[in-house]
Amino acid sequence: MSVLPFAPSAPLSLGVELELQLVRAHDHDLAHEAGDLIERLAKKKVPGAVKPEVTLSMVELNSSIQQGYGGLLAELEAQRAAVREAAGMLNLLVAGGGTHPFHKWPERRVFPAQRFQSVVERYGFGGTLVEPFARRRKAIGEDILDSIAHAMPHAAKLGSAQGLSDLAAEVRGGYSDAGWLRAQRGAGGSLGDVVRKAAERWSAA
Repeated sequence: MSVLPFAPSAPLSLGVELELQLVRAHDHDLAHEAGDLIERLAKKKVPGAVKPEVTLSMVELNSSIQQGYGGLLAELEAQRAAVREAAGMLNLLVAGGGTHPFHKWPERRVFPAQRFQSVVERYGFGGTLVEPFARRRKAIGEDILDSIAHAMPHAAKLGSAQGLSDLAAEVRGGYSDAGWLRAQRGAGGSLGDVVRKAAERWSAA
């Protein structure tokens, strides 16, 4: 596996990257206003950087490289104030990145940049993760299996280990690949439909 090049930095430096969801204030569904928010913030002197993410309902906040906690905290607080103010002008709220409880995946919109369009067209849900400290790439399937291994002892105590075992078998067998998920997405199914079909596949295996 190839080693990724990383720029050098001073020892014990600090930096933070946050991925945030944008939701509409009136119903808390995901908004597609990342472009407008980033454009508005570009007119202000915001420390660090505010960047687009794969979908128009997300933004990425980057701090600058800091040598101490105090400077990093001050920068993050300034970023938060600027983002909240700009989001409020667009009638948006900001939430931590993660799974939205009721947004339908087919309704998502990819940020109009070639980088993100290419990733979605090529991989869908598939792809690789990058581990900065280990300086290596890690397959998403491998990461899922690691998470399952860590969760298995707790699942066993709750009597639910079989479900995780079935999921691990699916991942190892390659059945939960990007192609299958892309087909489900392309069929117009909601996230709930995809989860239900996946569960049916697991129970039938």
